[in-house]
Amino acid sequence: MLTTQIVFVASVLFVAELSQAENQPLDAANLVGKWRSVKLEGKDIGSLIVGMDAEFSKDGGVTLIAKVKQGSELKLITKKGTYKVIMKQLEMTFDMETRRSKAWFHKDRLIIQDPELDSRVHFERVKSKK
Repeated sequence: MLTTQIVFVASVLFVAELSQAENQPLDAANLVGKWRSVKLEGKDIGSLIVGMDAEFSKDGGVTLIAKVKQGSELKLITKKGTYKVIMKQLEMTFDMETRRSKAWFHKDRLIIQDPELDSRVHFERVKSKK
């Protein structure tokens, strides 16, 4: 029984270590492009937001489009602003309000986590149509 528990704990630690190894720090060059949310987590994200799109440009511009459920309708809320990568964190400014979030790449995903709210958004890069 004890041996089984030790093996289980060791395997969990090994998987956690592999998972950490797959995390890559945020850098502006890899951020540029269009992204679409594939997973929304956290109690503060709410049940009304059903998706998000983000586009980061080379010149530091960002456009976020939130897909919000209002009754039986889907409303798109668009915000344009600026972004910077500072000490491996993502700083975005919209309507004169600046927020800095934890952000990193995990495999092929961009993950943004709000430092004050319980919310995390997983994005995948939108493939360009050829």
